[in-house]
Amino acid sequence: MDLSDFTNQIKNFNDLAITEKISIIGYFLHAHRNCEKFKAAEINNCFDALHIKRPANTGSQMTAMAQNARLLGNTSGFRLSNTTRARVVAILPSTAPPKQILSQLKKLEESLTDPQQQTFLHEANVCFINGAYRAAVVMAWNLAYHHVCRKIFDQHLDDYNSRLPSQYKNEKPIVKFTDFEDSKESIVIAVAKGAGIISNTTAKILKAKLDIRNIACHPSSTTILPITAEEVISDLAHNILLKPAL
Repeated sequence: MDLSDFTNQIKNFNDLAITEKISIIGYFLHAHRNCEKFKAAEINNCFDALHIKRPANTGSQMTAMAQNARLLGNTSGFRLSNTTRARVVAILPSTAPPKQILSQLKKLEESLTDPQQQTFLHEANVCFINGAYRAAVVMAWNLAYHHVCRKIFDQHLDDYNSRLPSQYKNEKPIVKFTDFEDSKESIVIAVAKGAGIISNTTAKILKAKLDIRNIACHPSSTTILPITAEEVISDLAHNILLKPAL
């Protein structure tokens, strides 16, 4: 979801006070751009992208919001307070799981034959439908990563093991499928890319989604929203799981 789509969900966004707009934009940066903190320049860029006049002095506005506990931090970087996050969530339209995502999950269910992948998909589906978005992101990643590892093992194992020592000389070759469990996911992605098993685009998608998975599975103040889980599932479904060639 881009910024304009996000703000269009909010009734009379253009008529809101500057501080409310900053709060909403800050929420967008947290939730949809995975920014742990933001600065005045980033807020200004968002105002520009929305074709809305910038605040007279965004930095001063944000400092004042911090003094009122609406923001936390200082000019080196701000983040929304829990109270402000809750206020923004309260004005967002409530949504049921999007039909598009449910359709994609159904399509995946019909296409998967690997029992382990079917289990991952089932758990991702249950988590997403029941609002456990952190867990949904983790399980969607597990599903996609297992799919990639299976492709490597079944179709490109010699290429992978031949490339491995030139990039990571201390890594052991893959002999049995469970050996992937002893390798870092980032290393597997890098070697698969280096060996030409996956494309540069696929590697970028996997790296980006691995970063989100890491945020989701480790304790942090970052909120994993429905739209974040939706984007992860949709991207992995279209560009990894349902794609004939990686």
